[in-house]
Amino acid sequence: MKKILIFTNRAPDKTEEYVNALEQVGLTPERGYTEVNFDDYDGLLIPGGPDIDPYFYGEENYASKNMDFDFDRETLKCIDVFVNANKPIVGICLGQQFLNVYFKGTLFQDIKKHGIKETDRHLVSFEKGSAFEKMYGEDTLTNSLHHQCIKKLADDLLAVGHTEDGVIEAVEHKTKPIIGVQWHPEKILSDGGIEVFKYYKSLFEN
Repeated sequence: MKKILIFTNRAPDKTEEYVNALEQVGLTPERGYTEVNFDDYDGLLIPGGPDIDPYFYGEENYASKNMDFDFDRETLKCIDVFVNANKPIVGICLGQQFLNVYFKGTLFQDIKKHGIKETDRHLVSFEKGSAFEKMYGEDTLTNSLHHQCIKKLADDLLAVGHTEDGVIEAVEHKTKPIIGVQWHPEKILSDGGIEVFKYYKSLFEN
């Protein structure tokens, strides 16, 4: 089975839902941060977490919280290794933001009405012909647990999912096996979330 690195410095209980999701689709997840041999892994999952230091996308901080400069720097280095090796990557919430920053995009440091209750849902619509339209059709209901999102989209990425108020909720890389979502599919596996992980697994077969 393909071995997936969940790159994180958070406690194990903060990542067990990602572990469960990857295992459900037949992938082998392992957590790692320090002393990781990236060559040991076939793919990368960048999970949710605190905000990225705005230094990394050329802005002053005005609303970012709980930043960890060293972790941000190491995450971007990790992404670089997997991108250059052309290995599949999925970014979730903060993970999508990291992908956009890595590819030279920027972030809104604070948006309103997107940190809704975990049990609530909002509508995300998908671009015709995108991988997400193939997963879900024209749209789907997702959770929304974030206060930051993509501002300037990186040139290498395609915005393929949006909310009604224009927030980019899903991205695909133009040429590489890389996807990102702003919502948390690992928390709603039985409510459509598993489709993201099934599609991620399919990237190893192409």
